[in-house]
Amino acid sequence: MDVASLSAFLAVVVSSGAVLLPATLGAIVTELSGATNLGVEGIMLFGAMVAYGTAFTTGDAVLGVIAGSLAGGLLSLTHAIPVVYGRLSQERQLVLGLILVYLGDALSRLLGTPYISKASKALDVRWVIPGLSELPIVGEVLFRQYGLVYWAYGIAVVLTFVLYKTRLGLHLRATGEDPAAADAAGIRVDLYRLGAIFAGGVLMGFAGSVLSLTVVRTWTEGMTRGRGWIALGLVTFANWNPLWAIAGTLLFGGFEAAQFRLTTDIPGAQYLLGILPYLAPIVALPIVGRRLARRRAGAPAGLGRPYLREARG
Repeated sequence: MDVASLSAFLAVVVSSGAVLLPATLGAIVTELSGATNLGVEGIMLFGAMVAYGTAFTTGDAVLGVIAGSLAGGLLSLTHAIPVVYGRLSQERQLVLGLILVYLGDALSRLLGTPYISKASKALDVRWVIPGLSELPIVGEVLFRQYGLVYWAYGIAVVLTFVLYKTRLGLHLRATGEDPAAADAAGIRVDLYRLGAIFAGGVLMGFAGSVLSLTVVRTWTEGMTRGRGWIALGLVTFANWNPLWAIAGTLLFGGFEAAQFRLTTDIPGAQYLLGILPYLAPIVALPIVGRRLARRRAGAPAGLGRPYLREARG
């Protein structure tokens, strides 16, 4: 592989990871509050459709991103309200999340029909950083990426700071670890969980926007192709830490990039490489298992358990 091919390959790795990263971050935020949401795939699909449809209609990619992200947040409220105020058990939260997958898919197919494979002029653009973009390999990989790619990785850094260096993050993590103690300290557990599920949905919708406006650059039905499920697996891989999520999404971005690179050289390789992203968790999780065994697992102690204030002891 020559330098040009290596640069192109690594650039695809970074951009492919930018799709998975916001979705993974959204699931992390949701679960750190103590709630679960398996509907990532459906929310990403709905966000991708709304983002592309808005950009196509208005001619403004920025409006598309905003609309797609908000659409993800609003769709997640159909999950948040029953979970938080209906005090659903963990099993029912999981079932409701699965319903959300089909709801998001159905809505995207119903409302996205006019935009299927329609070319739009309002798409994400590359940010070429003068001087740095001319560097060998690194220049194309890091300094000639699309705008939303930088936003995706920047959000991970900002989210890490918010979660571990601010009172807001401390309160959010407290609601997931010990909601009774958080309530006793004056933290509104219900509001934090509701806000976390909504914010997680916004991030998942943003991930869909990156997919349709940056990576695929069109809208087709079912275009997420299981990326939402991979994002859920990456939450465990990342140990519920946004910075570890970057490493995980780059790993899976490499599998996706390999599909485009190697299939041109090896006939029939697309069938084998197409399943690699789904086999990767089987390989990756044992690798980090030893690290997780040496320290307290990052999963919140109250994950999936409804909080009943009247039962506080």
